[in-house]
Amino acid sequence: MLSAFVLLPTLPYLWVIVGAILVPIVWVKTGRTRKAMMAAAGCTTKEEWNAFVNALPTKKQLKAMQQNTGYRPGSALAAVAHADGRPAASPAPQRRTASTTFISPPRPELRYPKYSLLSPKHANIEVVGEAYREKSVIAALGGLTPEVEKTVEDAITFLIHEPENPYGEGHAVMVWMNGHHVGYLASEDAAKYMPYIKRITDAGYLPTTTGRIWGVSRHDWQGNLKHHLYARVALNDADQLTPTNDPPAGDYSFLPWGNAIQVTKEADHLAELTEHLHGPDSYAIATLRETSRTLKNGTVREYVTVYMSGDEIGELTPNMSEKVLPTIRHLHDLGYEAAAWARVRGSALAIEVTLHVAKAHEVPDSWLAEIPVTVPALHRSRTTATSDPSTTGGIPQAPSNDDTPQAAREQKWDF
Repeated sequence: MLSAFVLLPTLPYLWVIVGAILVPIVWVKTGRTRKAMMAAAGCTTKEEWNAFVNALPTKKQLKAMQQNTGYRPGSALAAVAHADGRPAASPAPQRRTASTTFISPPRPELRYPKYSLLSPKHANIEVVGEAYREKSVIAALGGLTPEVEKTVEDAITFLIHEPENPYGEGHAVMVWMNGHHVGYLASEDAAKYMPYIKRITDAGYLPTTTGRIWGVSRHDWQGNLKHHLYARVALNDADQLTPTNDPPAGDYSFLPWGNAIQVTKEADHLAELTEHLHGPDSYAIATLRETSRTLKNGTVREYVTVYMSGDEIGELTPNMSEKVLPTIRHLHDLGYEAAAWARVRGSALAIEVTLHVAKAHEVPDSWLAEIPVTVPALHRSRTTATSDPSTTGGIPQAPSNDDTPQAAREQKWDF
């Protein structure tokens, strides 16, 4: 009892000591939390933060907003941001690692028809510069939830030559995924692909392939939200992006893609095939026609003759011809010539040709509903650019890159 009376006068001092320890800790934690919340709301000053807090709806108003927006995550916050004229809150301000950063032009409005590049099924070429376009990459991903990884496979990807980029040495290639500019091809890759990308754009088409985007947002040790983003595009080697020739000038339709089928008697047509051998491995467009031959015993046998650019380059074996003739005859009855993707490999001494064609029993119903399946012509001469679709069959033509500034060209772009 005596000890309690002795310690009683010291209790106020103990509380002062405890308070001196806890108050700074609580103050620092509260300050960090408020700073993170201000950054997430896009506020940089205390006045902006107070205005943001005062504009937040009550629980009743928030519930009504959620009901009107179908309970979509973030839609109520977006509705509040749009109501007072501010953009929707972003997870974190965009990071910059240099004092001067090249800002690409606003989103293009290119009305070119799309040209599907010959590409592998998997994304194999890295995209660079994602860190400078975090908001665009996150938008292409469809948004990110903190601490949750997200991947988008087969993202619709456009490639555009940007000659006026000061860091691209004239061969910069922009990468757009799901309608957002997410980065560029690396300098070494851009130097290889740019001539082919430019040829397609100059012909009036938008080079299109698929891509893969991965992203995750994580808090660092200071509580700041950091974005980790990664993108790749699917591209063949540069000289295999497009066929070496144009499709038939008349009415035609591609046969559905399938396993490789060997063409025979290529050795009899080396001169014609050499024109389609751009390097050791190239792709070309072949046309397939039904032909009959009378054997010595008087039997008439039907087989398939293969042509490229109007020149005969070989034929299919009788056995393989039987497996594709039903599809060729079906297209012929509809008034279309049969076209197919051909792979040309070899050298000036020997060339091998294979066709990627589905056999008649492998043809999917979806292809039957899509006839005719066609691709644009890149090698035939095209009319000079015009902005009047009525003079170009409804397809606006590309302006010449030599005479038109990049900014003026991009005003015509629309994804």
